[in-house]
Amino acid sequence: MGRALTLKYGQEVSAFDLERVTREKVHGRRRRAVVDERGEACAQALLLSPGAVLLPPGGTTSVYVDEDFNALERAELVAVDADGAALAEVESSLGRELDLSAPVPVERLLDCAATAVYALSAEAIGPELAAALDRGEIFEVPFAWRKSPTSRPLFILAGAGGVLGILGEPTGFEYCEREPRLDDEMTATDGDMTDIDDLLDALDFGMF
Repeated sequence: MGRALTLKYGQEVSAFDLERVTREKVHGRRRRAVVDERGEACAQALLLSPGAVLLPPGGTTSVYVDEDFNALERAELVAVDADGAALAEVESSLGRELDLSAPVPVERLLDCAATAVYALSAEAIGPELAAALDRGEIFEVPFAWRKSPTSRPLFILAGAGGVLGILGEPTGFEYCEREPRLDDEMTATDGDMTDIDDLLDALDFGMF
């Protein structure tokens, strides 16, 4: 099935094409163009100090260097863990079957920050998976566009516009709730002000 996202759910195999949903595709794009006196578009350039060199667009780029400031090719870079050991690379998630396990709770999705959204166009979808998505169930698979040191969770769910894939990044945040205030406690006593009166009597207004 080529480079499609291939999902196995039970005994069914479904395949989807991915198309990234961007703000430009949803809302369109407006660009402000700078033109010269003849109405022709101008190109931005970088003038280096002291003004002797003018670099056209694309004249600068990122350079990777080691601790001795030797330039490195991107292919030479190796991802390592906290101890400096090389990380094993994860194969691309495209073009191979990914197993879908039981649906995940919505809290799992909410624990992640969405970094990308993809519209999934079904080349083939199994009836059991289609029914589960129609019921509002959410599935999760580890996802990597290409061979890389890590993968990230991709959440599969159905919306009004079809099937979506939400690429997430776990935040590690813990939810918290507001502590009850004094007026909340007063309401909770249902008119019994005994505890509140005792608290007020214990205050020393001289400290104000």
